[in-house]
Amino acid sequence: MGPITVGRGCATAPGTRLWVYLYYVDGLLIDTGPRRLARGFRRFWAARPGVAQVVVTHLHEDHFGMASHAAEAGAPVYIHPDSVEAAGRPVSLPLYRRFFWRTPRPFAARPLGGKVETERYAFDVIATPGHADDHVVLHEPAQGWLFSGDLYLGTRVVTIMRQESLPALMASIRRVLKRDFDTLFCAHAGPVPGGKARLQAKLDYLEELQGRVRALAEQGWSVREAAKRLFPKVHSLTLVSAGEYSPLHVVRSLWPHDAPAAGARAQA
Repeated sequence: MGPITVGRGCATAPGTRLWVYLYYVDGLLIDTGPRRLARGFRRFWAARPGVAQVVVTHLHEDHFGMASHAAEAGAPVYIHPDSVEAAGRPVSLPLYRRFFWRTPRPFAARPLGGKVETERYAFDVIATPGHADDHVVLHEPAQGWLFSGDLYLGTRVVTIMRQESLPALMASIRRVLKRDFDTLFCAHAGPVPGGKARLQAKLDYLEELQGRVRALAEQGWSVREAAKRLFPKVHSLTLVSAGEYSPLHVVRSLWPHDAPAAGARAQA
């Protein structure tokens, strides 16, 4: 895609297939993918001896799994300042995530500042918590590029991890939508032309879903009842993760603070 080289790999398990995308531009590598895809990453890395710096959008194993390889090769690896210390510690993952992504090795990280500069481009670093507290995106205003990590992923959200905050994610999306960009480079959906409109569509979906959750809460539904009403399908990821990923967390994250979590209906 012009000056941007796209690396793509696929991790599979029975009933599951997830794509992972890396982006290289003008000496900058954005994310490193998981250790599960180490062989492909090493080929991608070897074909680009000019990697001068690496940015990890957040400290999840599918994004920094090969950061140790980059650091050992001598490239500075940057991450949100709050995660620099954690990057140097051993990682403990639930069994299903160890199986699917493999466990990353610790690496020496450097703190991101407000900008990342290459010879030809200047990227603004924008804090975008929600999916993760340390999540950042990179915006190149002159080119209209947004390297979005896991900010987008897709328009619909049906399952999240317990620690995610959808209100924080919505605030992050609103912050990013104030910027001018066209193509969005997602870590799992790949390059998305018309990315600003797609990101707006995700915000619209979340706002509409938040309204539906509030309406059910005001009618006295419990969080669990509302989750079953809004997301009746049982998701395989919920079963495999023993509930770490669940539509229940989607509803709980959007539940209005002034409504009881149990709900009047459940107590009637």
